[in-house]
Amino acid sequence: MNEYPLPLAQAAFGSLDPQETGELTGKQISLGLAARCGFDLRHSLGTLLKPKFDFTSVTGIQKAYKVFIPADDFIRKIFADPLVSELEATRHLIVHRASKVDEEYKKRTGSDLQIGTLLTFTQEKTATFARAGQSAGIGLLAFVNDWLVAKLKAEDKPPASRS
Repeated sequence: MNEYPLPLAQAAFGSLDPQETGELTGKQISLGLAARCGFDLRHSLGTLLKPKFDFTSVTGIQKAYKVFIPADDFIRKIFADPLVSELEATRHLIVHRASKVDEEYKKRTGSDLQIGTLLTFTQEKTATFARAGQSAGIGLLAFVNDWLVAKLKAEDKPPASRS
């Protein structure tokens, strides 16, 4: 968003709750926040809007992408992959439940393990999760890159050079 702010920022601001309070809302940007950016928000909008979107869960990432690309089949397909959902549920279980199976994990994954059982992995399952995460991540990065290149070409504007 910092690279191509106009259409992205408009969509992001349009998705914010107008009744929300804080330094950045669907209706306003506080003077203090603008001052921290030197009153030039053009290349800071992604950074400023980042806290408004949750990129820590599949659901949050999917919601963020829907703001910018509401009806894209490729994006929908990435997030519909059951392995991506299972990977997220498994990561949550490891991080927040010390790998002990709980009701939510059983519900999200269809696991038949008993509640309280310690979740273990085979090398094959770990490799399957790694491939699912890699495929989703690469797919999203390639999609965003292609989208951005197409937008820049449509404007006949060369991409910003990176040093």
